[in-house]
This record gives sequence, structure tokens and C-alpha cells, in this order.
Amino acid sequence: MNNVEKYLSFFKYAKKILNDQNSNVITHSIELLNFYKFHEDYLVDKKNILNKNIFNLLLYLIIKIFFDFIKWLFKYFKYYDLTSKDYSSDEHNVIIVSHFFGNKEEKYIPSKDWIFNKLNSYLLRNSHKVKFILFNYSSIPEKKIIGNCIVIKKILPISDELKILLLQLRELKNIFSKFYLKKKIGFLIFLQIVNSIFLPETRNNIRIYLQFKKILQLNKTRYLISTFEGYPWEKMLFYNSKRSNPNCKVIGYQHTFVPKNTCWLNNSSKLLLPDYIFTSGIFNKKKINKINNFYKKKIFNIGSNRYFEIKKKNFNKNKNFLMLPEGTIFETTLFIELAKNLAEKFTYLNFILRFHPLINIKKIIRKNFNKKNFLSDNLIVSNKNFSEDVKRCDVAIYRGSTSIVSAIINKILPLYYDPNKSHFNIDPIFDTKIKKIYFKDEEEFSKVLNILSKFKRKYITHNMIEAKKFYSSFENKLAENFFKRFNFKKI
Repeated sequence: MNNVEKYLSFFKYAKKILNDQNSNVITHSIELLNFYKFHEDYLVDKKNILNKNIFNLLLYLIIKIFFDFIKWLFKYFKYYDLTSKDYSSDEHNVIIVSHFFGNKEEKYIPSKDWIFNKLNSYLLRNSHKVKFILFNYSSIPEKKIIGNCIVIKKILPISDELKILLLQLRELKNIFSKFYLKKKIGFLIFLQIVNSIFLPETRNNIRIYLQFKKILQLNKTRYLISTFEGYPWEKMLFYNSKRSNPNCKVIGYQHTFVPKNTCWLNNSSKLLLPDYIFTSGIFNKKKINKINNFYKKKIFNIGSNRYFEIKKKNFNKNKNFLMLPEGTIFETTLFIELAKNLAEKFTYLNFILRFHPLINIKKIIRKNFNKKNFLSDNLIVSNKNFSEDVKRCDVAIYRGSTSIVSAIINKILPLYYDPNKSHFNIDPIFDTKIKKIYFKDEEEFSKVLNILSKFKRKYITHNMIEAKKFYSSFENKLAENFFKRFNFKKI
């Protein structure tokens, strides 16, 4: 059985376990059981477990517990801060859960939130009081985060960390007694799940669960709005909100694409799902309605911050290629190798690498570039904002990044790079009517160059129209219609 077959086989078991009546919110925190994206970077930990036999799983579990404890100690002394802000309560009627990616030079300000700034502005203009719960993926300390924010902590006091261990042990007992002893799963799958229960990723999911529990008990609100992509922490959020405050309306904002093999939109327990869904465009609205009829009258398109149009002159003649890797090491490394090869072979073209904010650019450059190829005239690491990069390019090379949609809206031609003809298509526009060109290597790229001008004349307008269905502009009226419909009261 190859890796793909192992993933898909375990995926079927995972769906059955998560939808079983004996599963609870901690079961949903087990990282191995959550398939939110079929993507190399998201499957790497699963691969480490699913490829091992029974003996290796037992050995792996013992070794992992020891080394993860050492890592936990390091993490505890690195991140635990006695002076960090507490989960304070104040007067507000909306909580927004968002994310910050940045560097030491940047500051987080809710009014500039990359996902919710326009919705936040609308709420503030209409005299609503908003509180943010923030995942801080940047290198800036919590004290530099401005505004009414609670920051999710990377480590908790010892008492809470011990509580996490207790919940892990209880879940081990639950999987053993309710699933293995009742012969719902075999011994191999039981061992695979046990390994994942004690992984740092699962521990972190439970850590987030405990924080949401405390925050939402202290901060009663009328509306809770969060990003919604199928991650375990989202289930922890929705569950805690509905348990601590049943009168709160819970809204999940589907601001990116809905991948293939999506199972998280069909969770059997409504406690783990939002009450309503906002989408970034009409395309996702229609798609989610097909997946889950529960949302037929509970899904609303409010548009996206990521919709923008710029005045652009067509002067590049397909010479500037924007490269858009996702924010993972695997994808970034893959694009760096491609950029180096293309820049060396096609010296009359310019290749502009735009790294995701999650990536440490200086570290990546030190590791992957020497002075000779880094200083190449036609290989550029971008330090401009996204709209500036879009303005100076005519073509974009992408894989899983939804930034391609914003680029297409602005007359960019999409080229999907698929070097190994992967079984898992991570193209975010795979099921749209947007026309794109696939290529797997430098030889196929050379052939693509010959058809770019014809492709542009034929599809550029069509693609712009279709992309605007994926990301539509944020409209105050769309948000207002929702809040009026559900009697959205001010404080």
C-alpha cells in the first residue's frame, strides 16, 4: 500500500471515529484524525505515523514522549510569561477570532487586520464594541499588540499543562474502551491514534481548548466571528462558545478555498460547527450549500478584504513572473528550486519570489542562496506589498496559494506548477471555471511561453469575471443585511 492509499484508508476510519457517538471534543483535538487539507506539509506528521508497523509505533511512542517532554521544557521556559495579559472581561457585543503574521518591525492593530479590517470598521462605524482573540504567529511580543485583544498563549501555567496531560490520558482510555475493545478499530489503528494523542500538535489543540473555555466564560458576547477552514482549534472554539453562552450566534468566515475530500463541514455534532457561515464570494457560498444543506438559509456572502483592483498598464509583455508559494517549508523550498532553475535557463525573463509572511525570509535566503545566484538580475526576492507585485507582473506561478485569485482579478495569467503530477490537487481554483495552464518542469514551461499571448487574449476577461465570484468586494450592505435580519443589537 502506497502513501496515498494509506492516507485515504485512514481518512475513512477518521471520519467514522469523529462522527461516532462516543467521540467528544478532545477526540476532535487528536491531530491524526483531522484531515483539513490533503497536502504534503499537512500530511507529514500523519506520514510519520501511518508508515510504521506495530513494533516501530511502540518504539516511536516511547522515544517521542521523552523528546517531546524535553521540547516542552524548552518551550515552557521560552514562552511562559508571568507578566502577560490575563483573560480580562469588558463590555463588548462582538468577538472576532483572527491571526497575525508579521515580523519584529510590524505591530498588530485590529483596524489593519488582514482578514477582518473591513468588517471591523463596519461594526465600529455602527457603534458596536468589538474584542479580538488573536493567534500571534509573528515574532513580536504580546505587549506590542495594540487594541482590545486577547492573545492565545503558546504555553500555560503548570496546573493547566498537567490538566492537558490528564485529558490526554482520559482520551486514551476512551479510545481503548469505546473503540478498540468494541472492535471498531484494530490494534494497529489504535496504536496510530495513541501516538497522535501524545503528539505536541494534539497537546497544543487541547491547550487552545482550555484557553477558549476560560476566555468565553469570562467574555459573554452576542456574536462570535472566526475564520473557518476545518482546523481542530475551530471546533474547540465553537464548542466552548455554545457551551458557555448558548444565546451567542456563532459565525464561521470561509475566507479561502474549500478543498477536495472536505469532511469537516459535515460534523455530526452541531456543537462543533458554526451556526452561520460568511463567505468571501458567491462561488464558495454555492459550494458549501451543496456539501451541507444545513446551511442553505444560514450562509451569507459578505465579500473579502482580498478583493482589490488596480490600474495596470500592459507593458511587461509576459516578461515578469510572480511566484506565489504557500507559507510552508516544503512549498517555499520547492518554489526556490524552481525559480533558480527557470532564472538560469530563461535569462530574458524576470522571476519575482514573494514569500508568505509566515516564512523567515532571511533564514530561507541564507540556506538556499549563495551570493552568485541570489544577486542574479532576473531572480528577485520581493520586498514590496502584494498590489505592487501584481502591478509589475503579467503571469503568476502558484500551487496552493489563494493569492492567485486576487492576482487573476488584476489581469494575471495563472500557471499551476505540478512537478510530480501529485494525486492530491491542491489548486485552490481547481473546480472553478477559471482557465489556467499546468506545467511540471522547465521543458513544459518553455512550451507554455509560446501560448501565453494567445491564452491571455482568449481568457483574461473570462478569468477576471470568474475570479470575482471567488473573491467579491466587501460590501457594507451585505453585512448589514445579515445583522439586521438577526436583530444585531448595539451595546
